[in-house]
Amino acid sequence: DEESKEEFIKWFDIVIKQGAVGSYNLTKGLYWFEPSVFVCLDGNTIDYIYNSGQVPSDIKTLSSIEKYKGLKGSDYINIIERLTEVAKIEDSPFEDFVELYHISYHYAKNSEKKGQYEEFILNETSIIYEAEPEIIFDANITPGHNTIYYGLPGCGKSYMVDKLTEKVEEKNKFRVTFHQDYSYSDFIGQIMPVIGEDGRLTYDFKAGPFTLAIEKALKTNTNVYLIIEEINRGNAPSIFGDTFQLLDRDDKGKSEYPITHSEVIKYINSSLMKEKLYIPQNLIILATMNTSDQNVFTLDTAFKRRWDFEEVTNNYTDDDHPYELVYVPGTNVSWTRFYETLNKRIINKADSNFGFEDKRIGAFFIKKTSLSKTPNENDSKKAKRFAHKMIEYLWNDVAKFDKSKIFSSDYQTLSDAIQGFLEPGNPLKIFSFNFADGN
Repeated sequence: DEESKEEFIKWFDIVIKQGAVGSYNLTKGLYWFEPSVFVCLDGNTIDYIYNSGQVPSDIKTLSSIEKYKGLKGSDYINIIERLTEVAKIEDSPFEDFVELYHISYHYAKNSEKKGQYEEFILNETSIIYEAEPEIIFDANITPGHNTIYYGLPGCGKSYMVDKLTEKVEEKNKFRVTFHQDYSYSDFIGQIMPVIGEDGRLTYDFKAGPFTLAIEKALKTNTNVYLIIEEINRGNAPSIFGDTFQLLDRDDKGKSEYPITHSEVIKYINSSLMKEKLYIPQNLIILATMNTSDQNVFTLDTAFKRRWDFEEVTNNYTDDDHPYELVYVPGTNVSWTRFYETLNKRIINKADSNFGFEDKRIGAFFIKKTSLSKTPNENDSKKAKRFAHKMIEYLWNDVAKFDKSKIFSSDYQTLSDAIQGFLEPGNPLKIFSFNFADGN
């Protein structure tokens, strides 16, 4: 609203007048905080606005930018509003400020007119450009890569990642879980207020797991792993923000297109990374992704093409698989038989409103602690855990539109089905099809 806008302009104008802030640092910081709302006015973006011919001319009228002087809050708001309108045009070269940032970077990289804007960047950020120090890596390291392990819920994606990294020291592993409220600031880092022992208020950069992983990789000559669980449960492209383009790797595994990120570089230590931020060749990024979760974010094509994808399938190929010879509580049906029979039922294409392949369940869908070690074992605690997780998923997700394909018509509500499973006798009577006995 207008009141909030005026308040923002007031504080913007106050902050930008502080020493060594400048429009680059301030707009960059706002962009870090919320890239979907604030545009970063770095040299590359200004170059693109003025010279690319892709942006309407009325956005170029701000002399405060053109002369590399401090930007006014009102002008910054006008730029944001006008660029937002441009992004909504059908043939616009960018859909949001994150894409504008990347387009501007590549435009500047290929432009022969960067000189006048380098002055802007140097004046605003006080960066001294020096050659990057050479880091000697162990000859046995695996070249850095980005891989997403995807599959059905419970198919063993996290188990796969754990197996791949089980010999890696914990100090060289960084694990994070994406969710709907997870942001760029959480992942990369943010400037936070800190009250010192003398009572004075200062602002320090608090690093996120992405920055911490890069720092660790630069300080060691072995592989470091950044593990992202449930990557599509958060808005991954927005969470990565301007670091999105670092995912492009060369043959050795190092970022092909480093970016300017003064706060991260300052935090990491300028002796390790003097000029630009990049992903070192010894940092491996592994992520997991469910294919059937509801309320997840879609990964766009540009983001996905920067990753390798490995499907994790349902099988018991390992001789020491932890789920061998365990049973559905209160029955003599093995867990293997149960989930394989159920999955065949789910993908039966002959049934209308059914045959949803991505609704199948994985071998690790139920924890081993909720399964029985012996046939027909009566353990009420295990039975309750099994029923509440398995039956609720089948009722609300798999058989959402046609309960009869999974459940007996004797059970009209989820509560009835759960109680039916927990009753003495045959727990599997709640289903509308038979599970073969034995293994």
